[in-house]
Formats: sequence, C-alpha cells, structure tokens
Amino acid sequence: MRRALFLSILLTLAFSAMSYAQSGCCSHHGGVCGCTCCDGTPLSNVCSCGGSGTKPSAPSIFSATSLSSTQVMLSWIDNSSNEDSFRVEVRTESQALYVEIGSVEANKTSIIISDLTPETLYFFRIRAHNSAGDSAFTTTTIRTPAPAVVCPDSSPCFNGNRFKVEARWQTRDGASDNAHVVRLTPDSGYLWFFAASNVEAVFKVLDACQARGYFWFFAGGLTNVQVTITVTDTLTNKVKIYTNPQGTPFQPIQDNQAFACQ
Repeated sequence: MRRALFLSILLTLAFSAMSYAQSGCCSHHGGVCGCTCCDGTPLSNVCSCGGSGTKPSAPSIFSATSLSSTQVMLSWIDNSSNEDSFRVEVRTESQALYVEIGSVEANKTSIIISDLTPETLYFFRIRAHNSAGDSAFTTTTIRTPAPAVVCPDSSPCFNGNRFKVEARWQTRDGASDNAHVVRLTPDSGYLWFFAASNVEAVFKVLDACQARGYFWFFAGGLTNVQVTITVTDTLTNKVKIYTNPQGTPFQPIQDNQAFACQ
C-alpha cells in the first residue's frame, strides 16, 4: 500500500515537472541573459529572458568622414530599439581579418576613431548587439588623407595663428560636409553650413595662461544638427574634439582647460 502511494507521488511530480517545462520556463546563468527553456525548446519559440529575445536590426547609412590624416568619424542610422551597444570593426588592405576597434552604448549614432595611419585605405563595419545576439554587419570604406597644410585659407588659425579650428556637420538624413570657418577677430570666428548668410555657431580661443594656466575654447551654436568641431594646437599637435549630437540643440562649450600653455 505504501509502495503504491510512493509511486503515485513520484508520477505526480514527474508530470508536474513536464508540464512546467512545456510552459516555457527560463534559466539565468550568472546574471547574464543566456537562457534555455527547461524542455530544450528553442528560446525564441517558447519564452524570453530579460527582453524580447529578438536580435537588433542592423544600422544603415554607415559613413566615414576624415577629421584629420589620423582620425575619422563614423556615423550611422540607428534602426533598432532594443540594442545594448554598437560594435565597430576595422581592417586595412593588407589585413585579411577584421578586429574590433571601438564600441558605443545604445542610441549613439557616431564614434570617432583615432591613431590611424595617413594615406591608408580602411574597411570599417558595424553591427548592433544585445543579449539575443548581433545584427548583420553594415560596411563602409575610407582612405585617410595625407597630413594637411597647417593653416590653409579654408581653415584659418586663431590666437597668434597657433590654433586651427575645423568643423564638420551632418543632417538627420545623412547629408554632411565641412563647415566654412570665418574669422571675426584674431581670437574668434563663426561657422556656416548651408549658406554664408546663415551663421550656425560662433567660437573663440582665449589665452588665459597668466590668469589660469590654460588656453580656453568657448563655442555656442544656433543649430540642432550633428556638429563636430576639431581644434588643433599647431605648436604641440594636440587635438581637442567637441561633438554636438544629432537632433540636439547645440550645447555651449566652455572648456577652460582646453590646451596647456607652452
């Protein structure tokens, strides 16, 4: 009698476990959303863990823009709403394999890649990532230019002709170009993008060495497109880059430690 009762209990527990497994339970491993359904059924068919369980969509309109002979800015359109990050890989003509060179968090649409070699063809690719996996890659190529003339007429220098100011703009639909830099005074200037009569941003490079021990860089804008301003100290070759994100009213720049005095 007792033996029969014991077998009955075991059978009840077994059927209960099978029923629970088929209901689509998940197990977490080390707090990471690597999940498997208890009955071995593919996760995407039965249950999800920490999200939709869907891989993100691939980014599009992936483009590369030279900021200097050793720096490029990569930009893209974010087509997903469930990514954790975007991961960028690169190779050159002489390399067979891509290597990861940088990543940014969700919802970012640009990254600056530095320490490149002048006059070199680079192949970049990017994909979105989340706990369910990776999107397909989107690719672009760019050849870095030769080192530029320090202060050409199209990019005047400021504050004793020491600091070169350049800028690049990009609209939401992917259109982009170099900004026009116009001198106002020996220490200040403005930028225009679409028409010479339409001022988009103003800036100045201040010599605060005696008072504060640094050169300052201040800027203010009248735009909400993506803007990247690159300031180069031609004496030391130090570079500072300031970026205003796409779709964001231009945030004032007040960098009072922009460059050390020498």
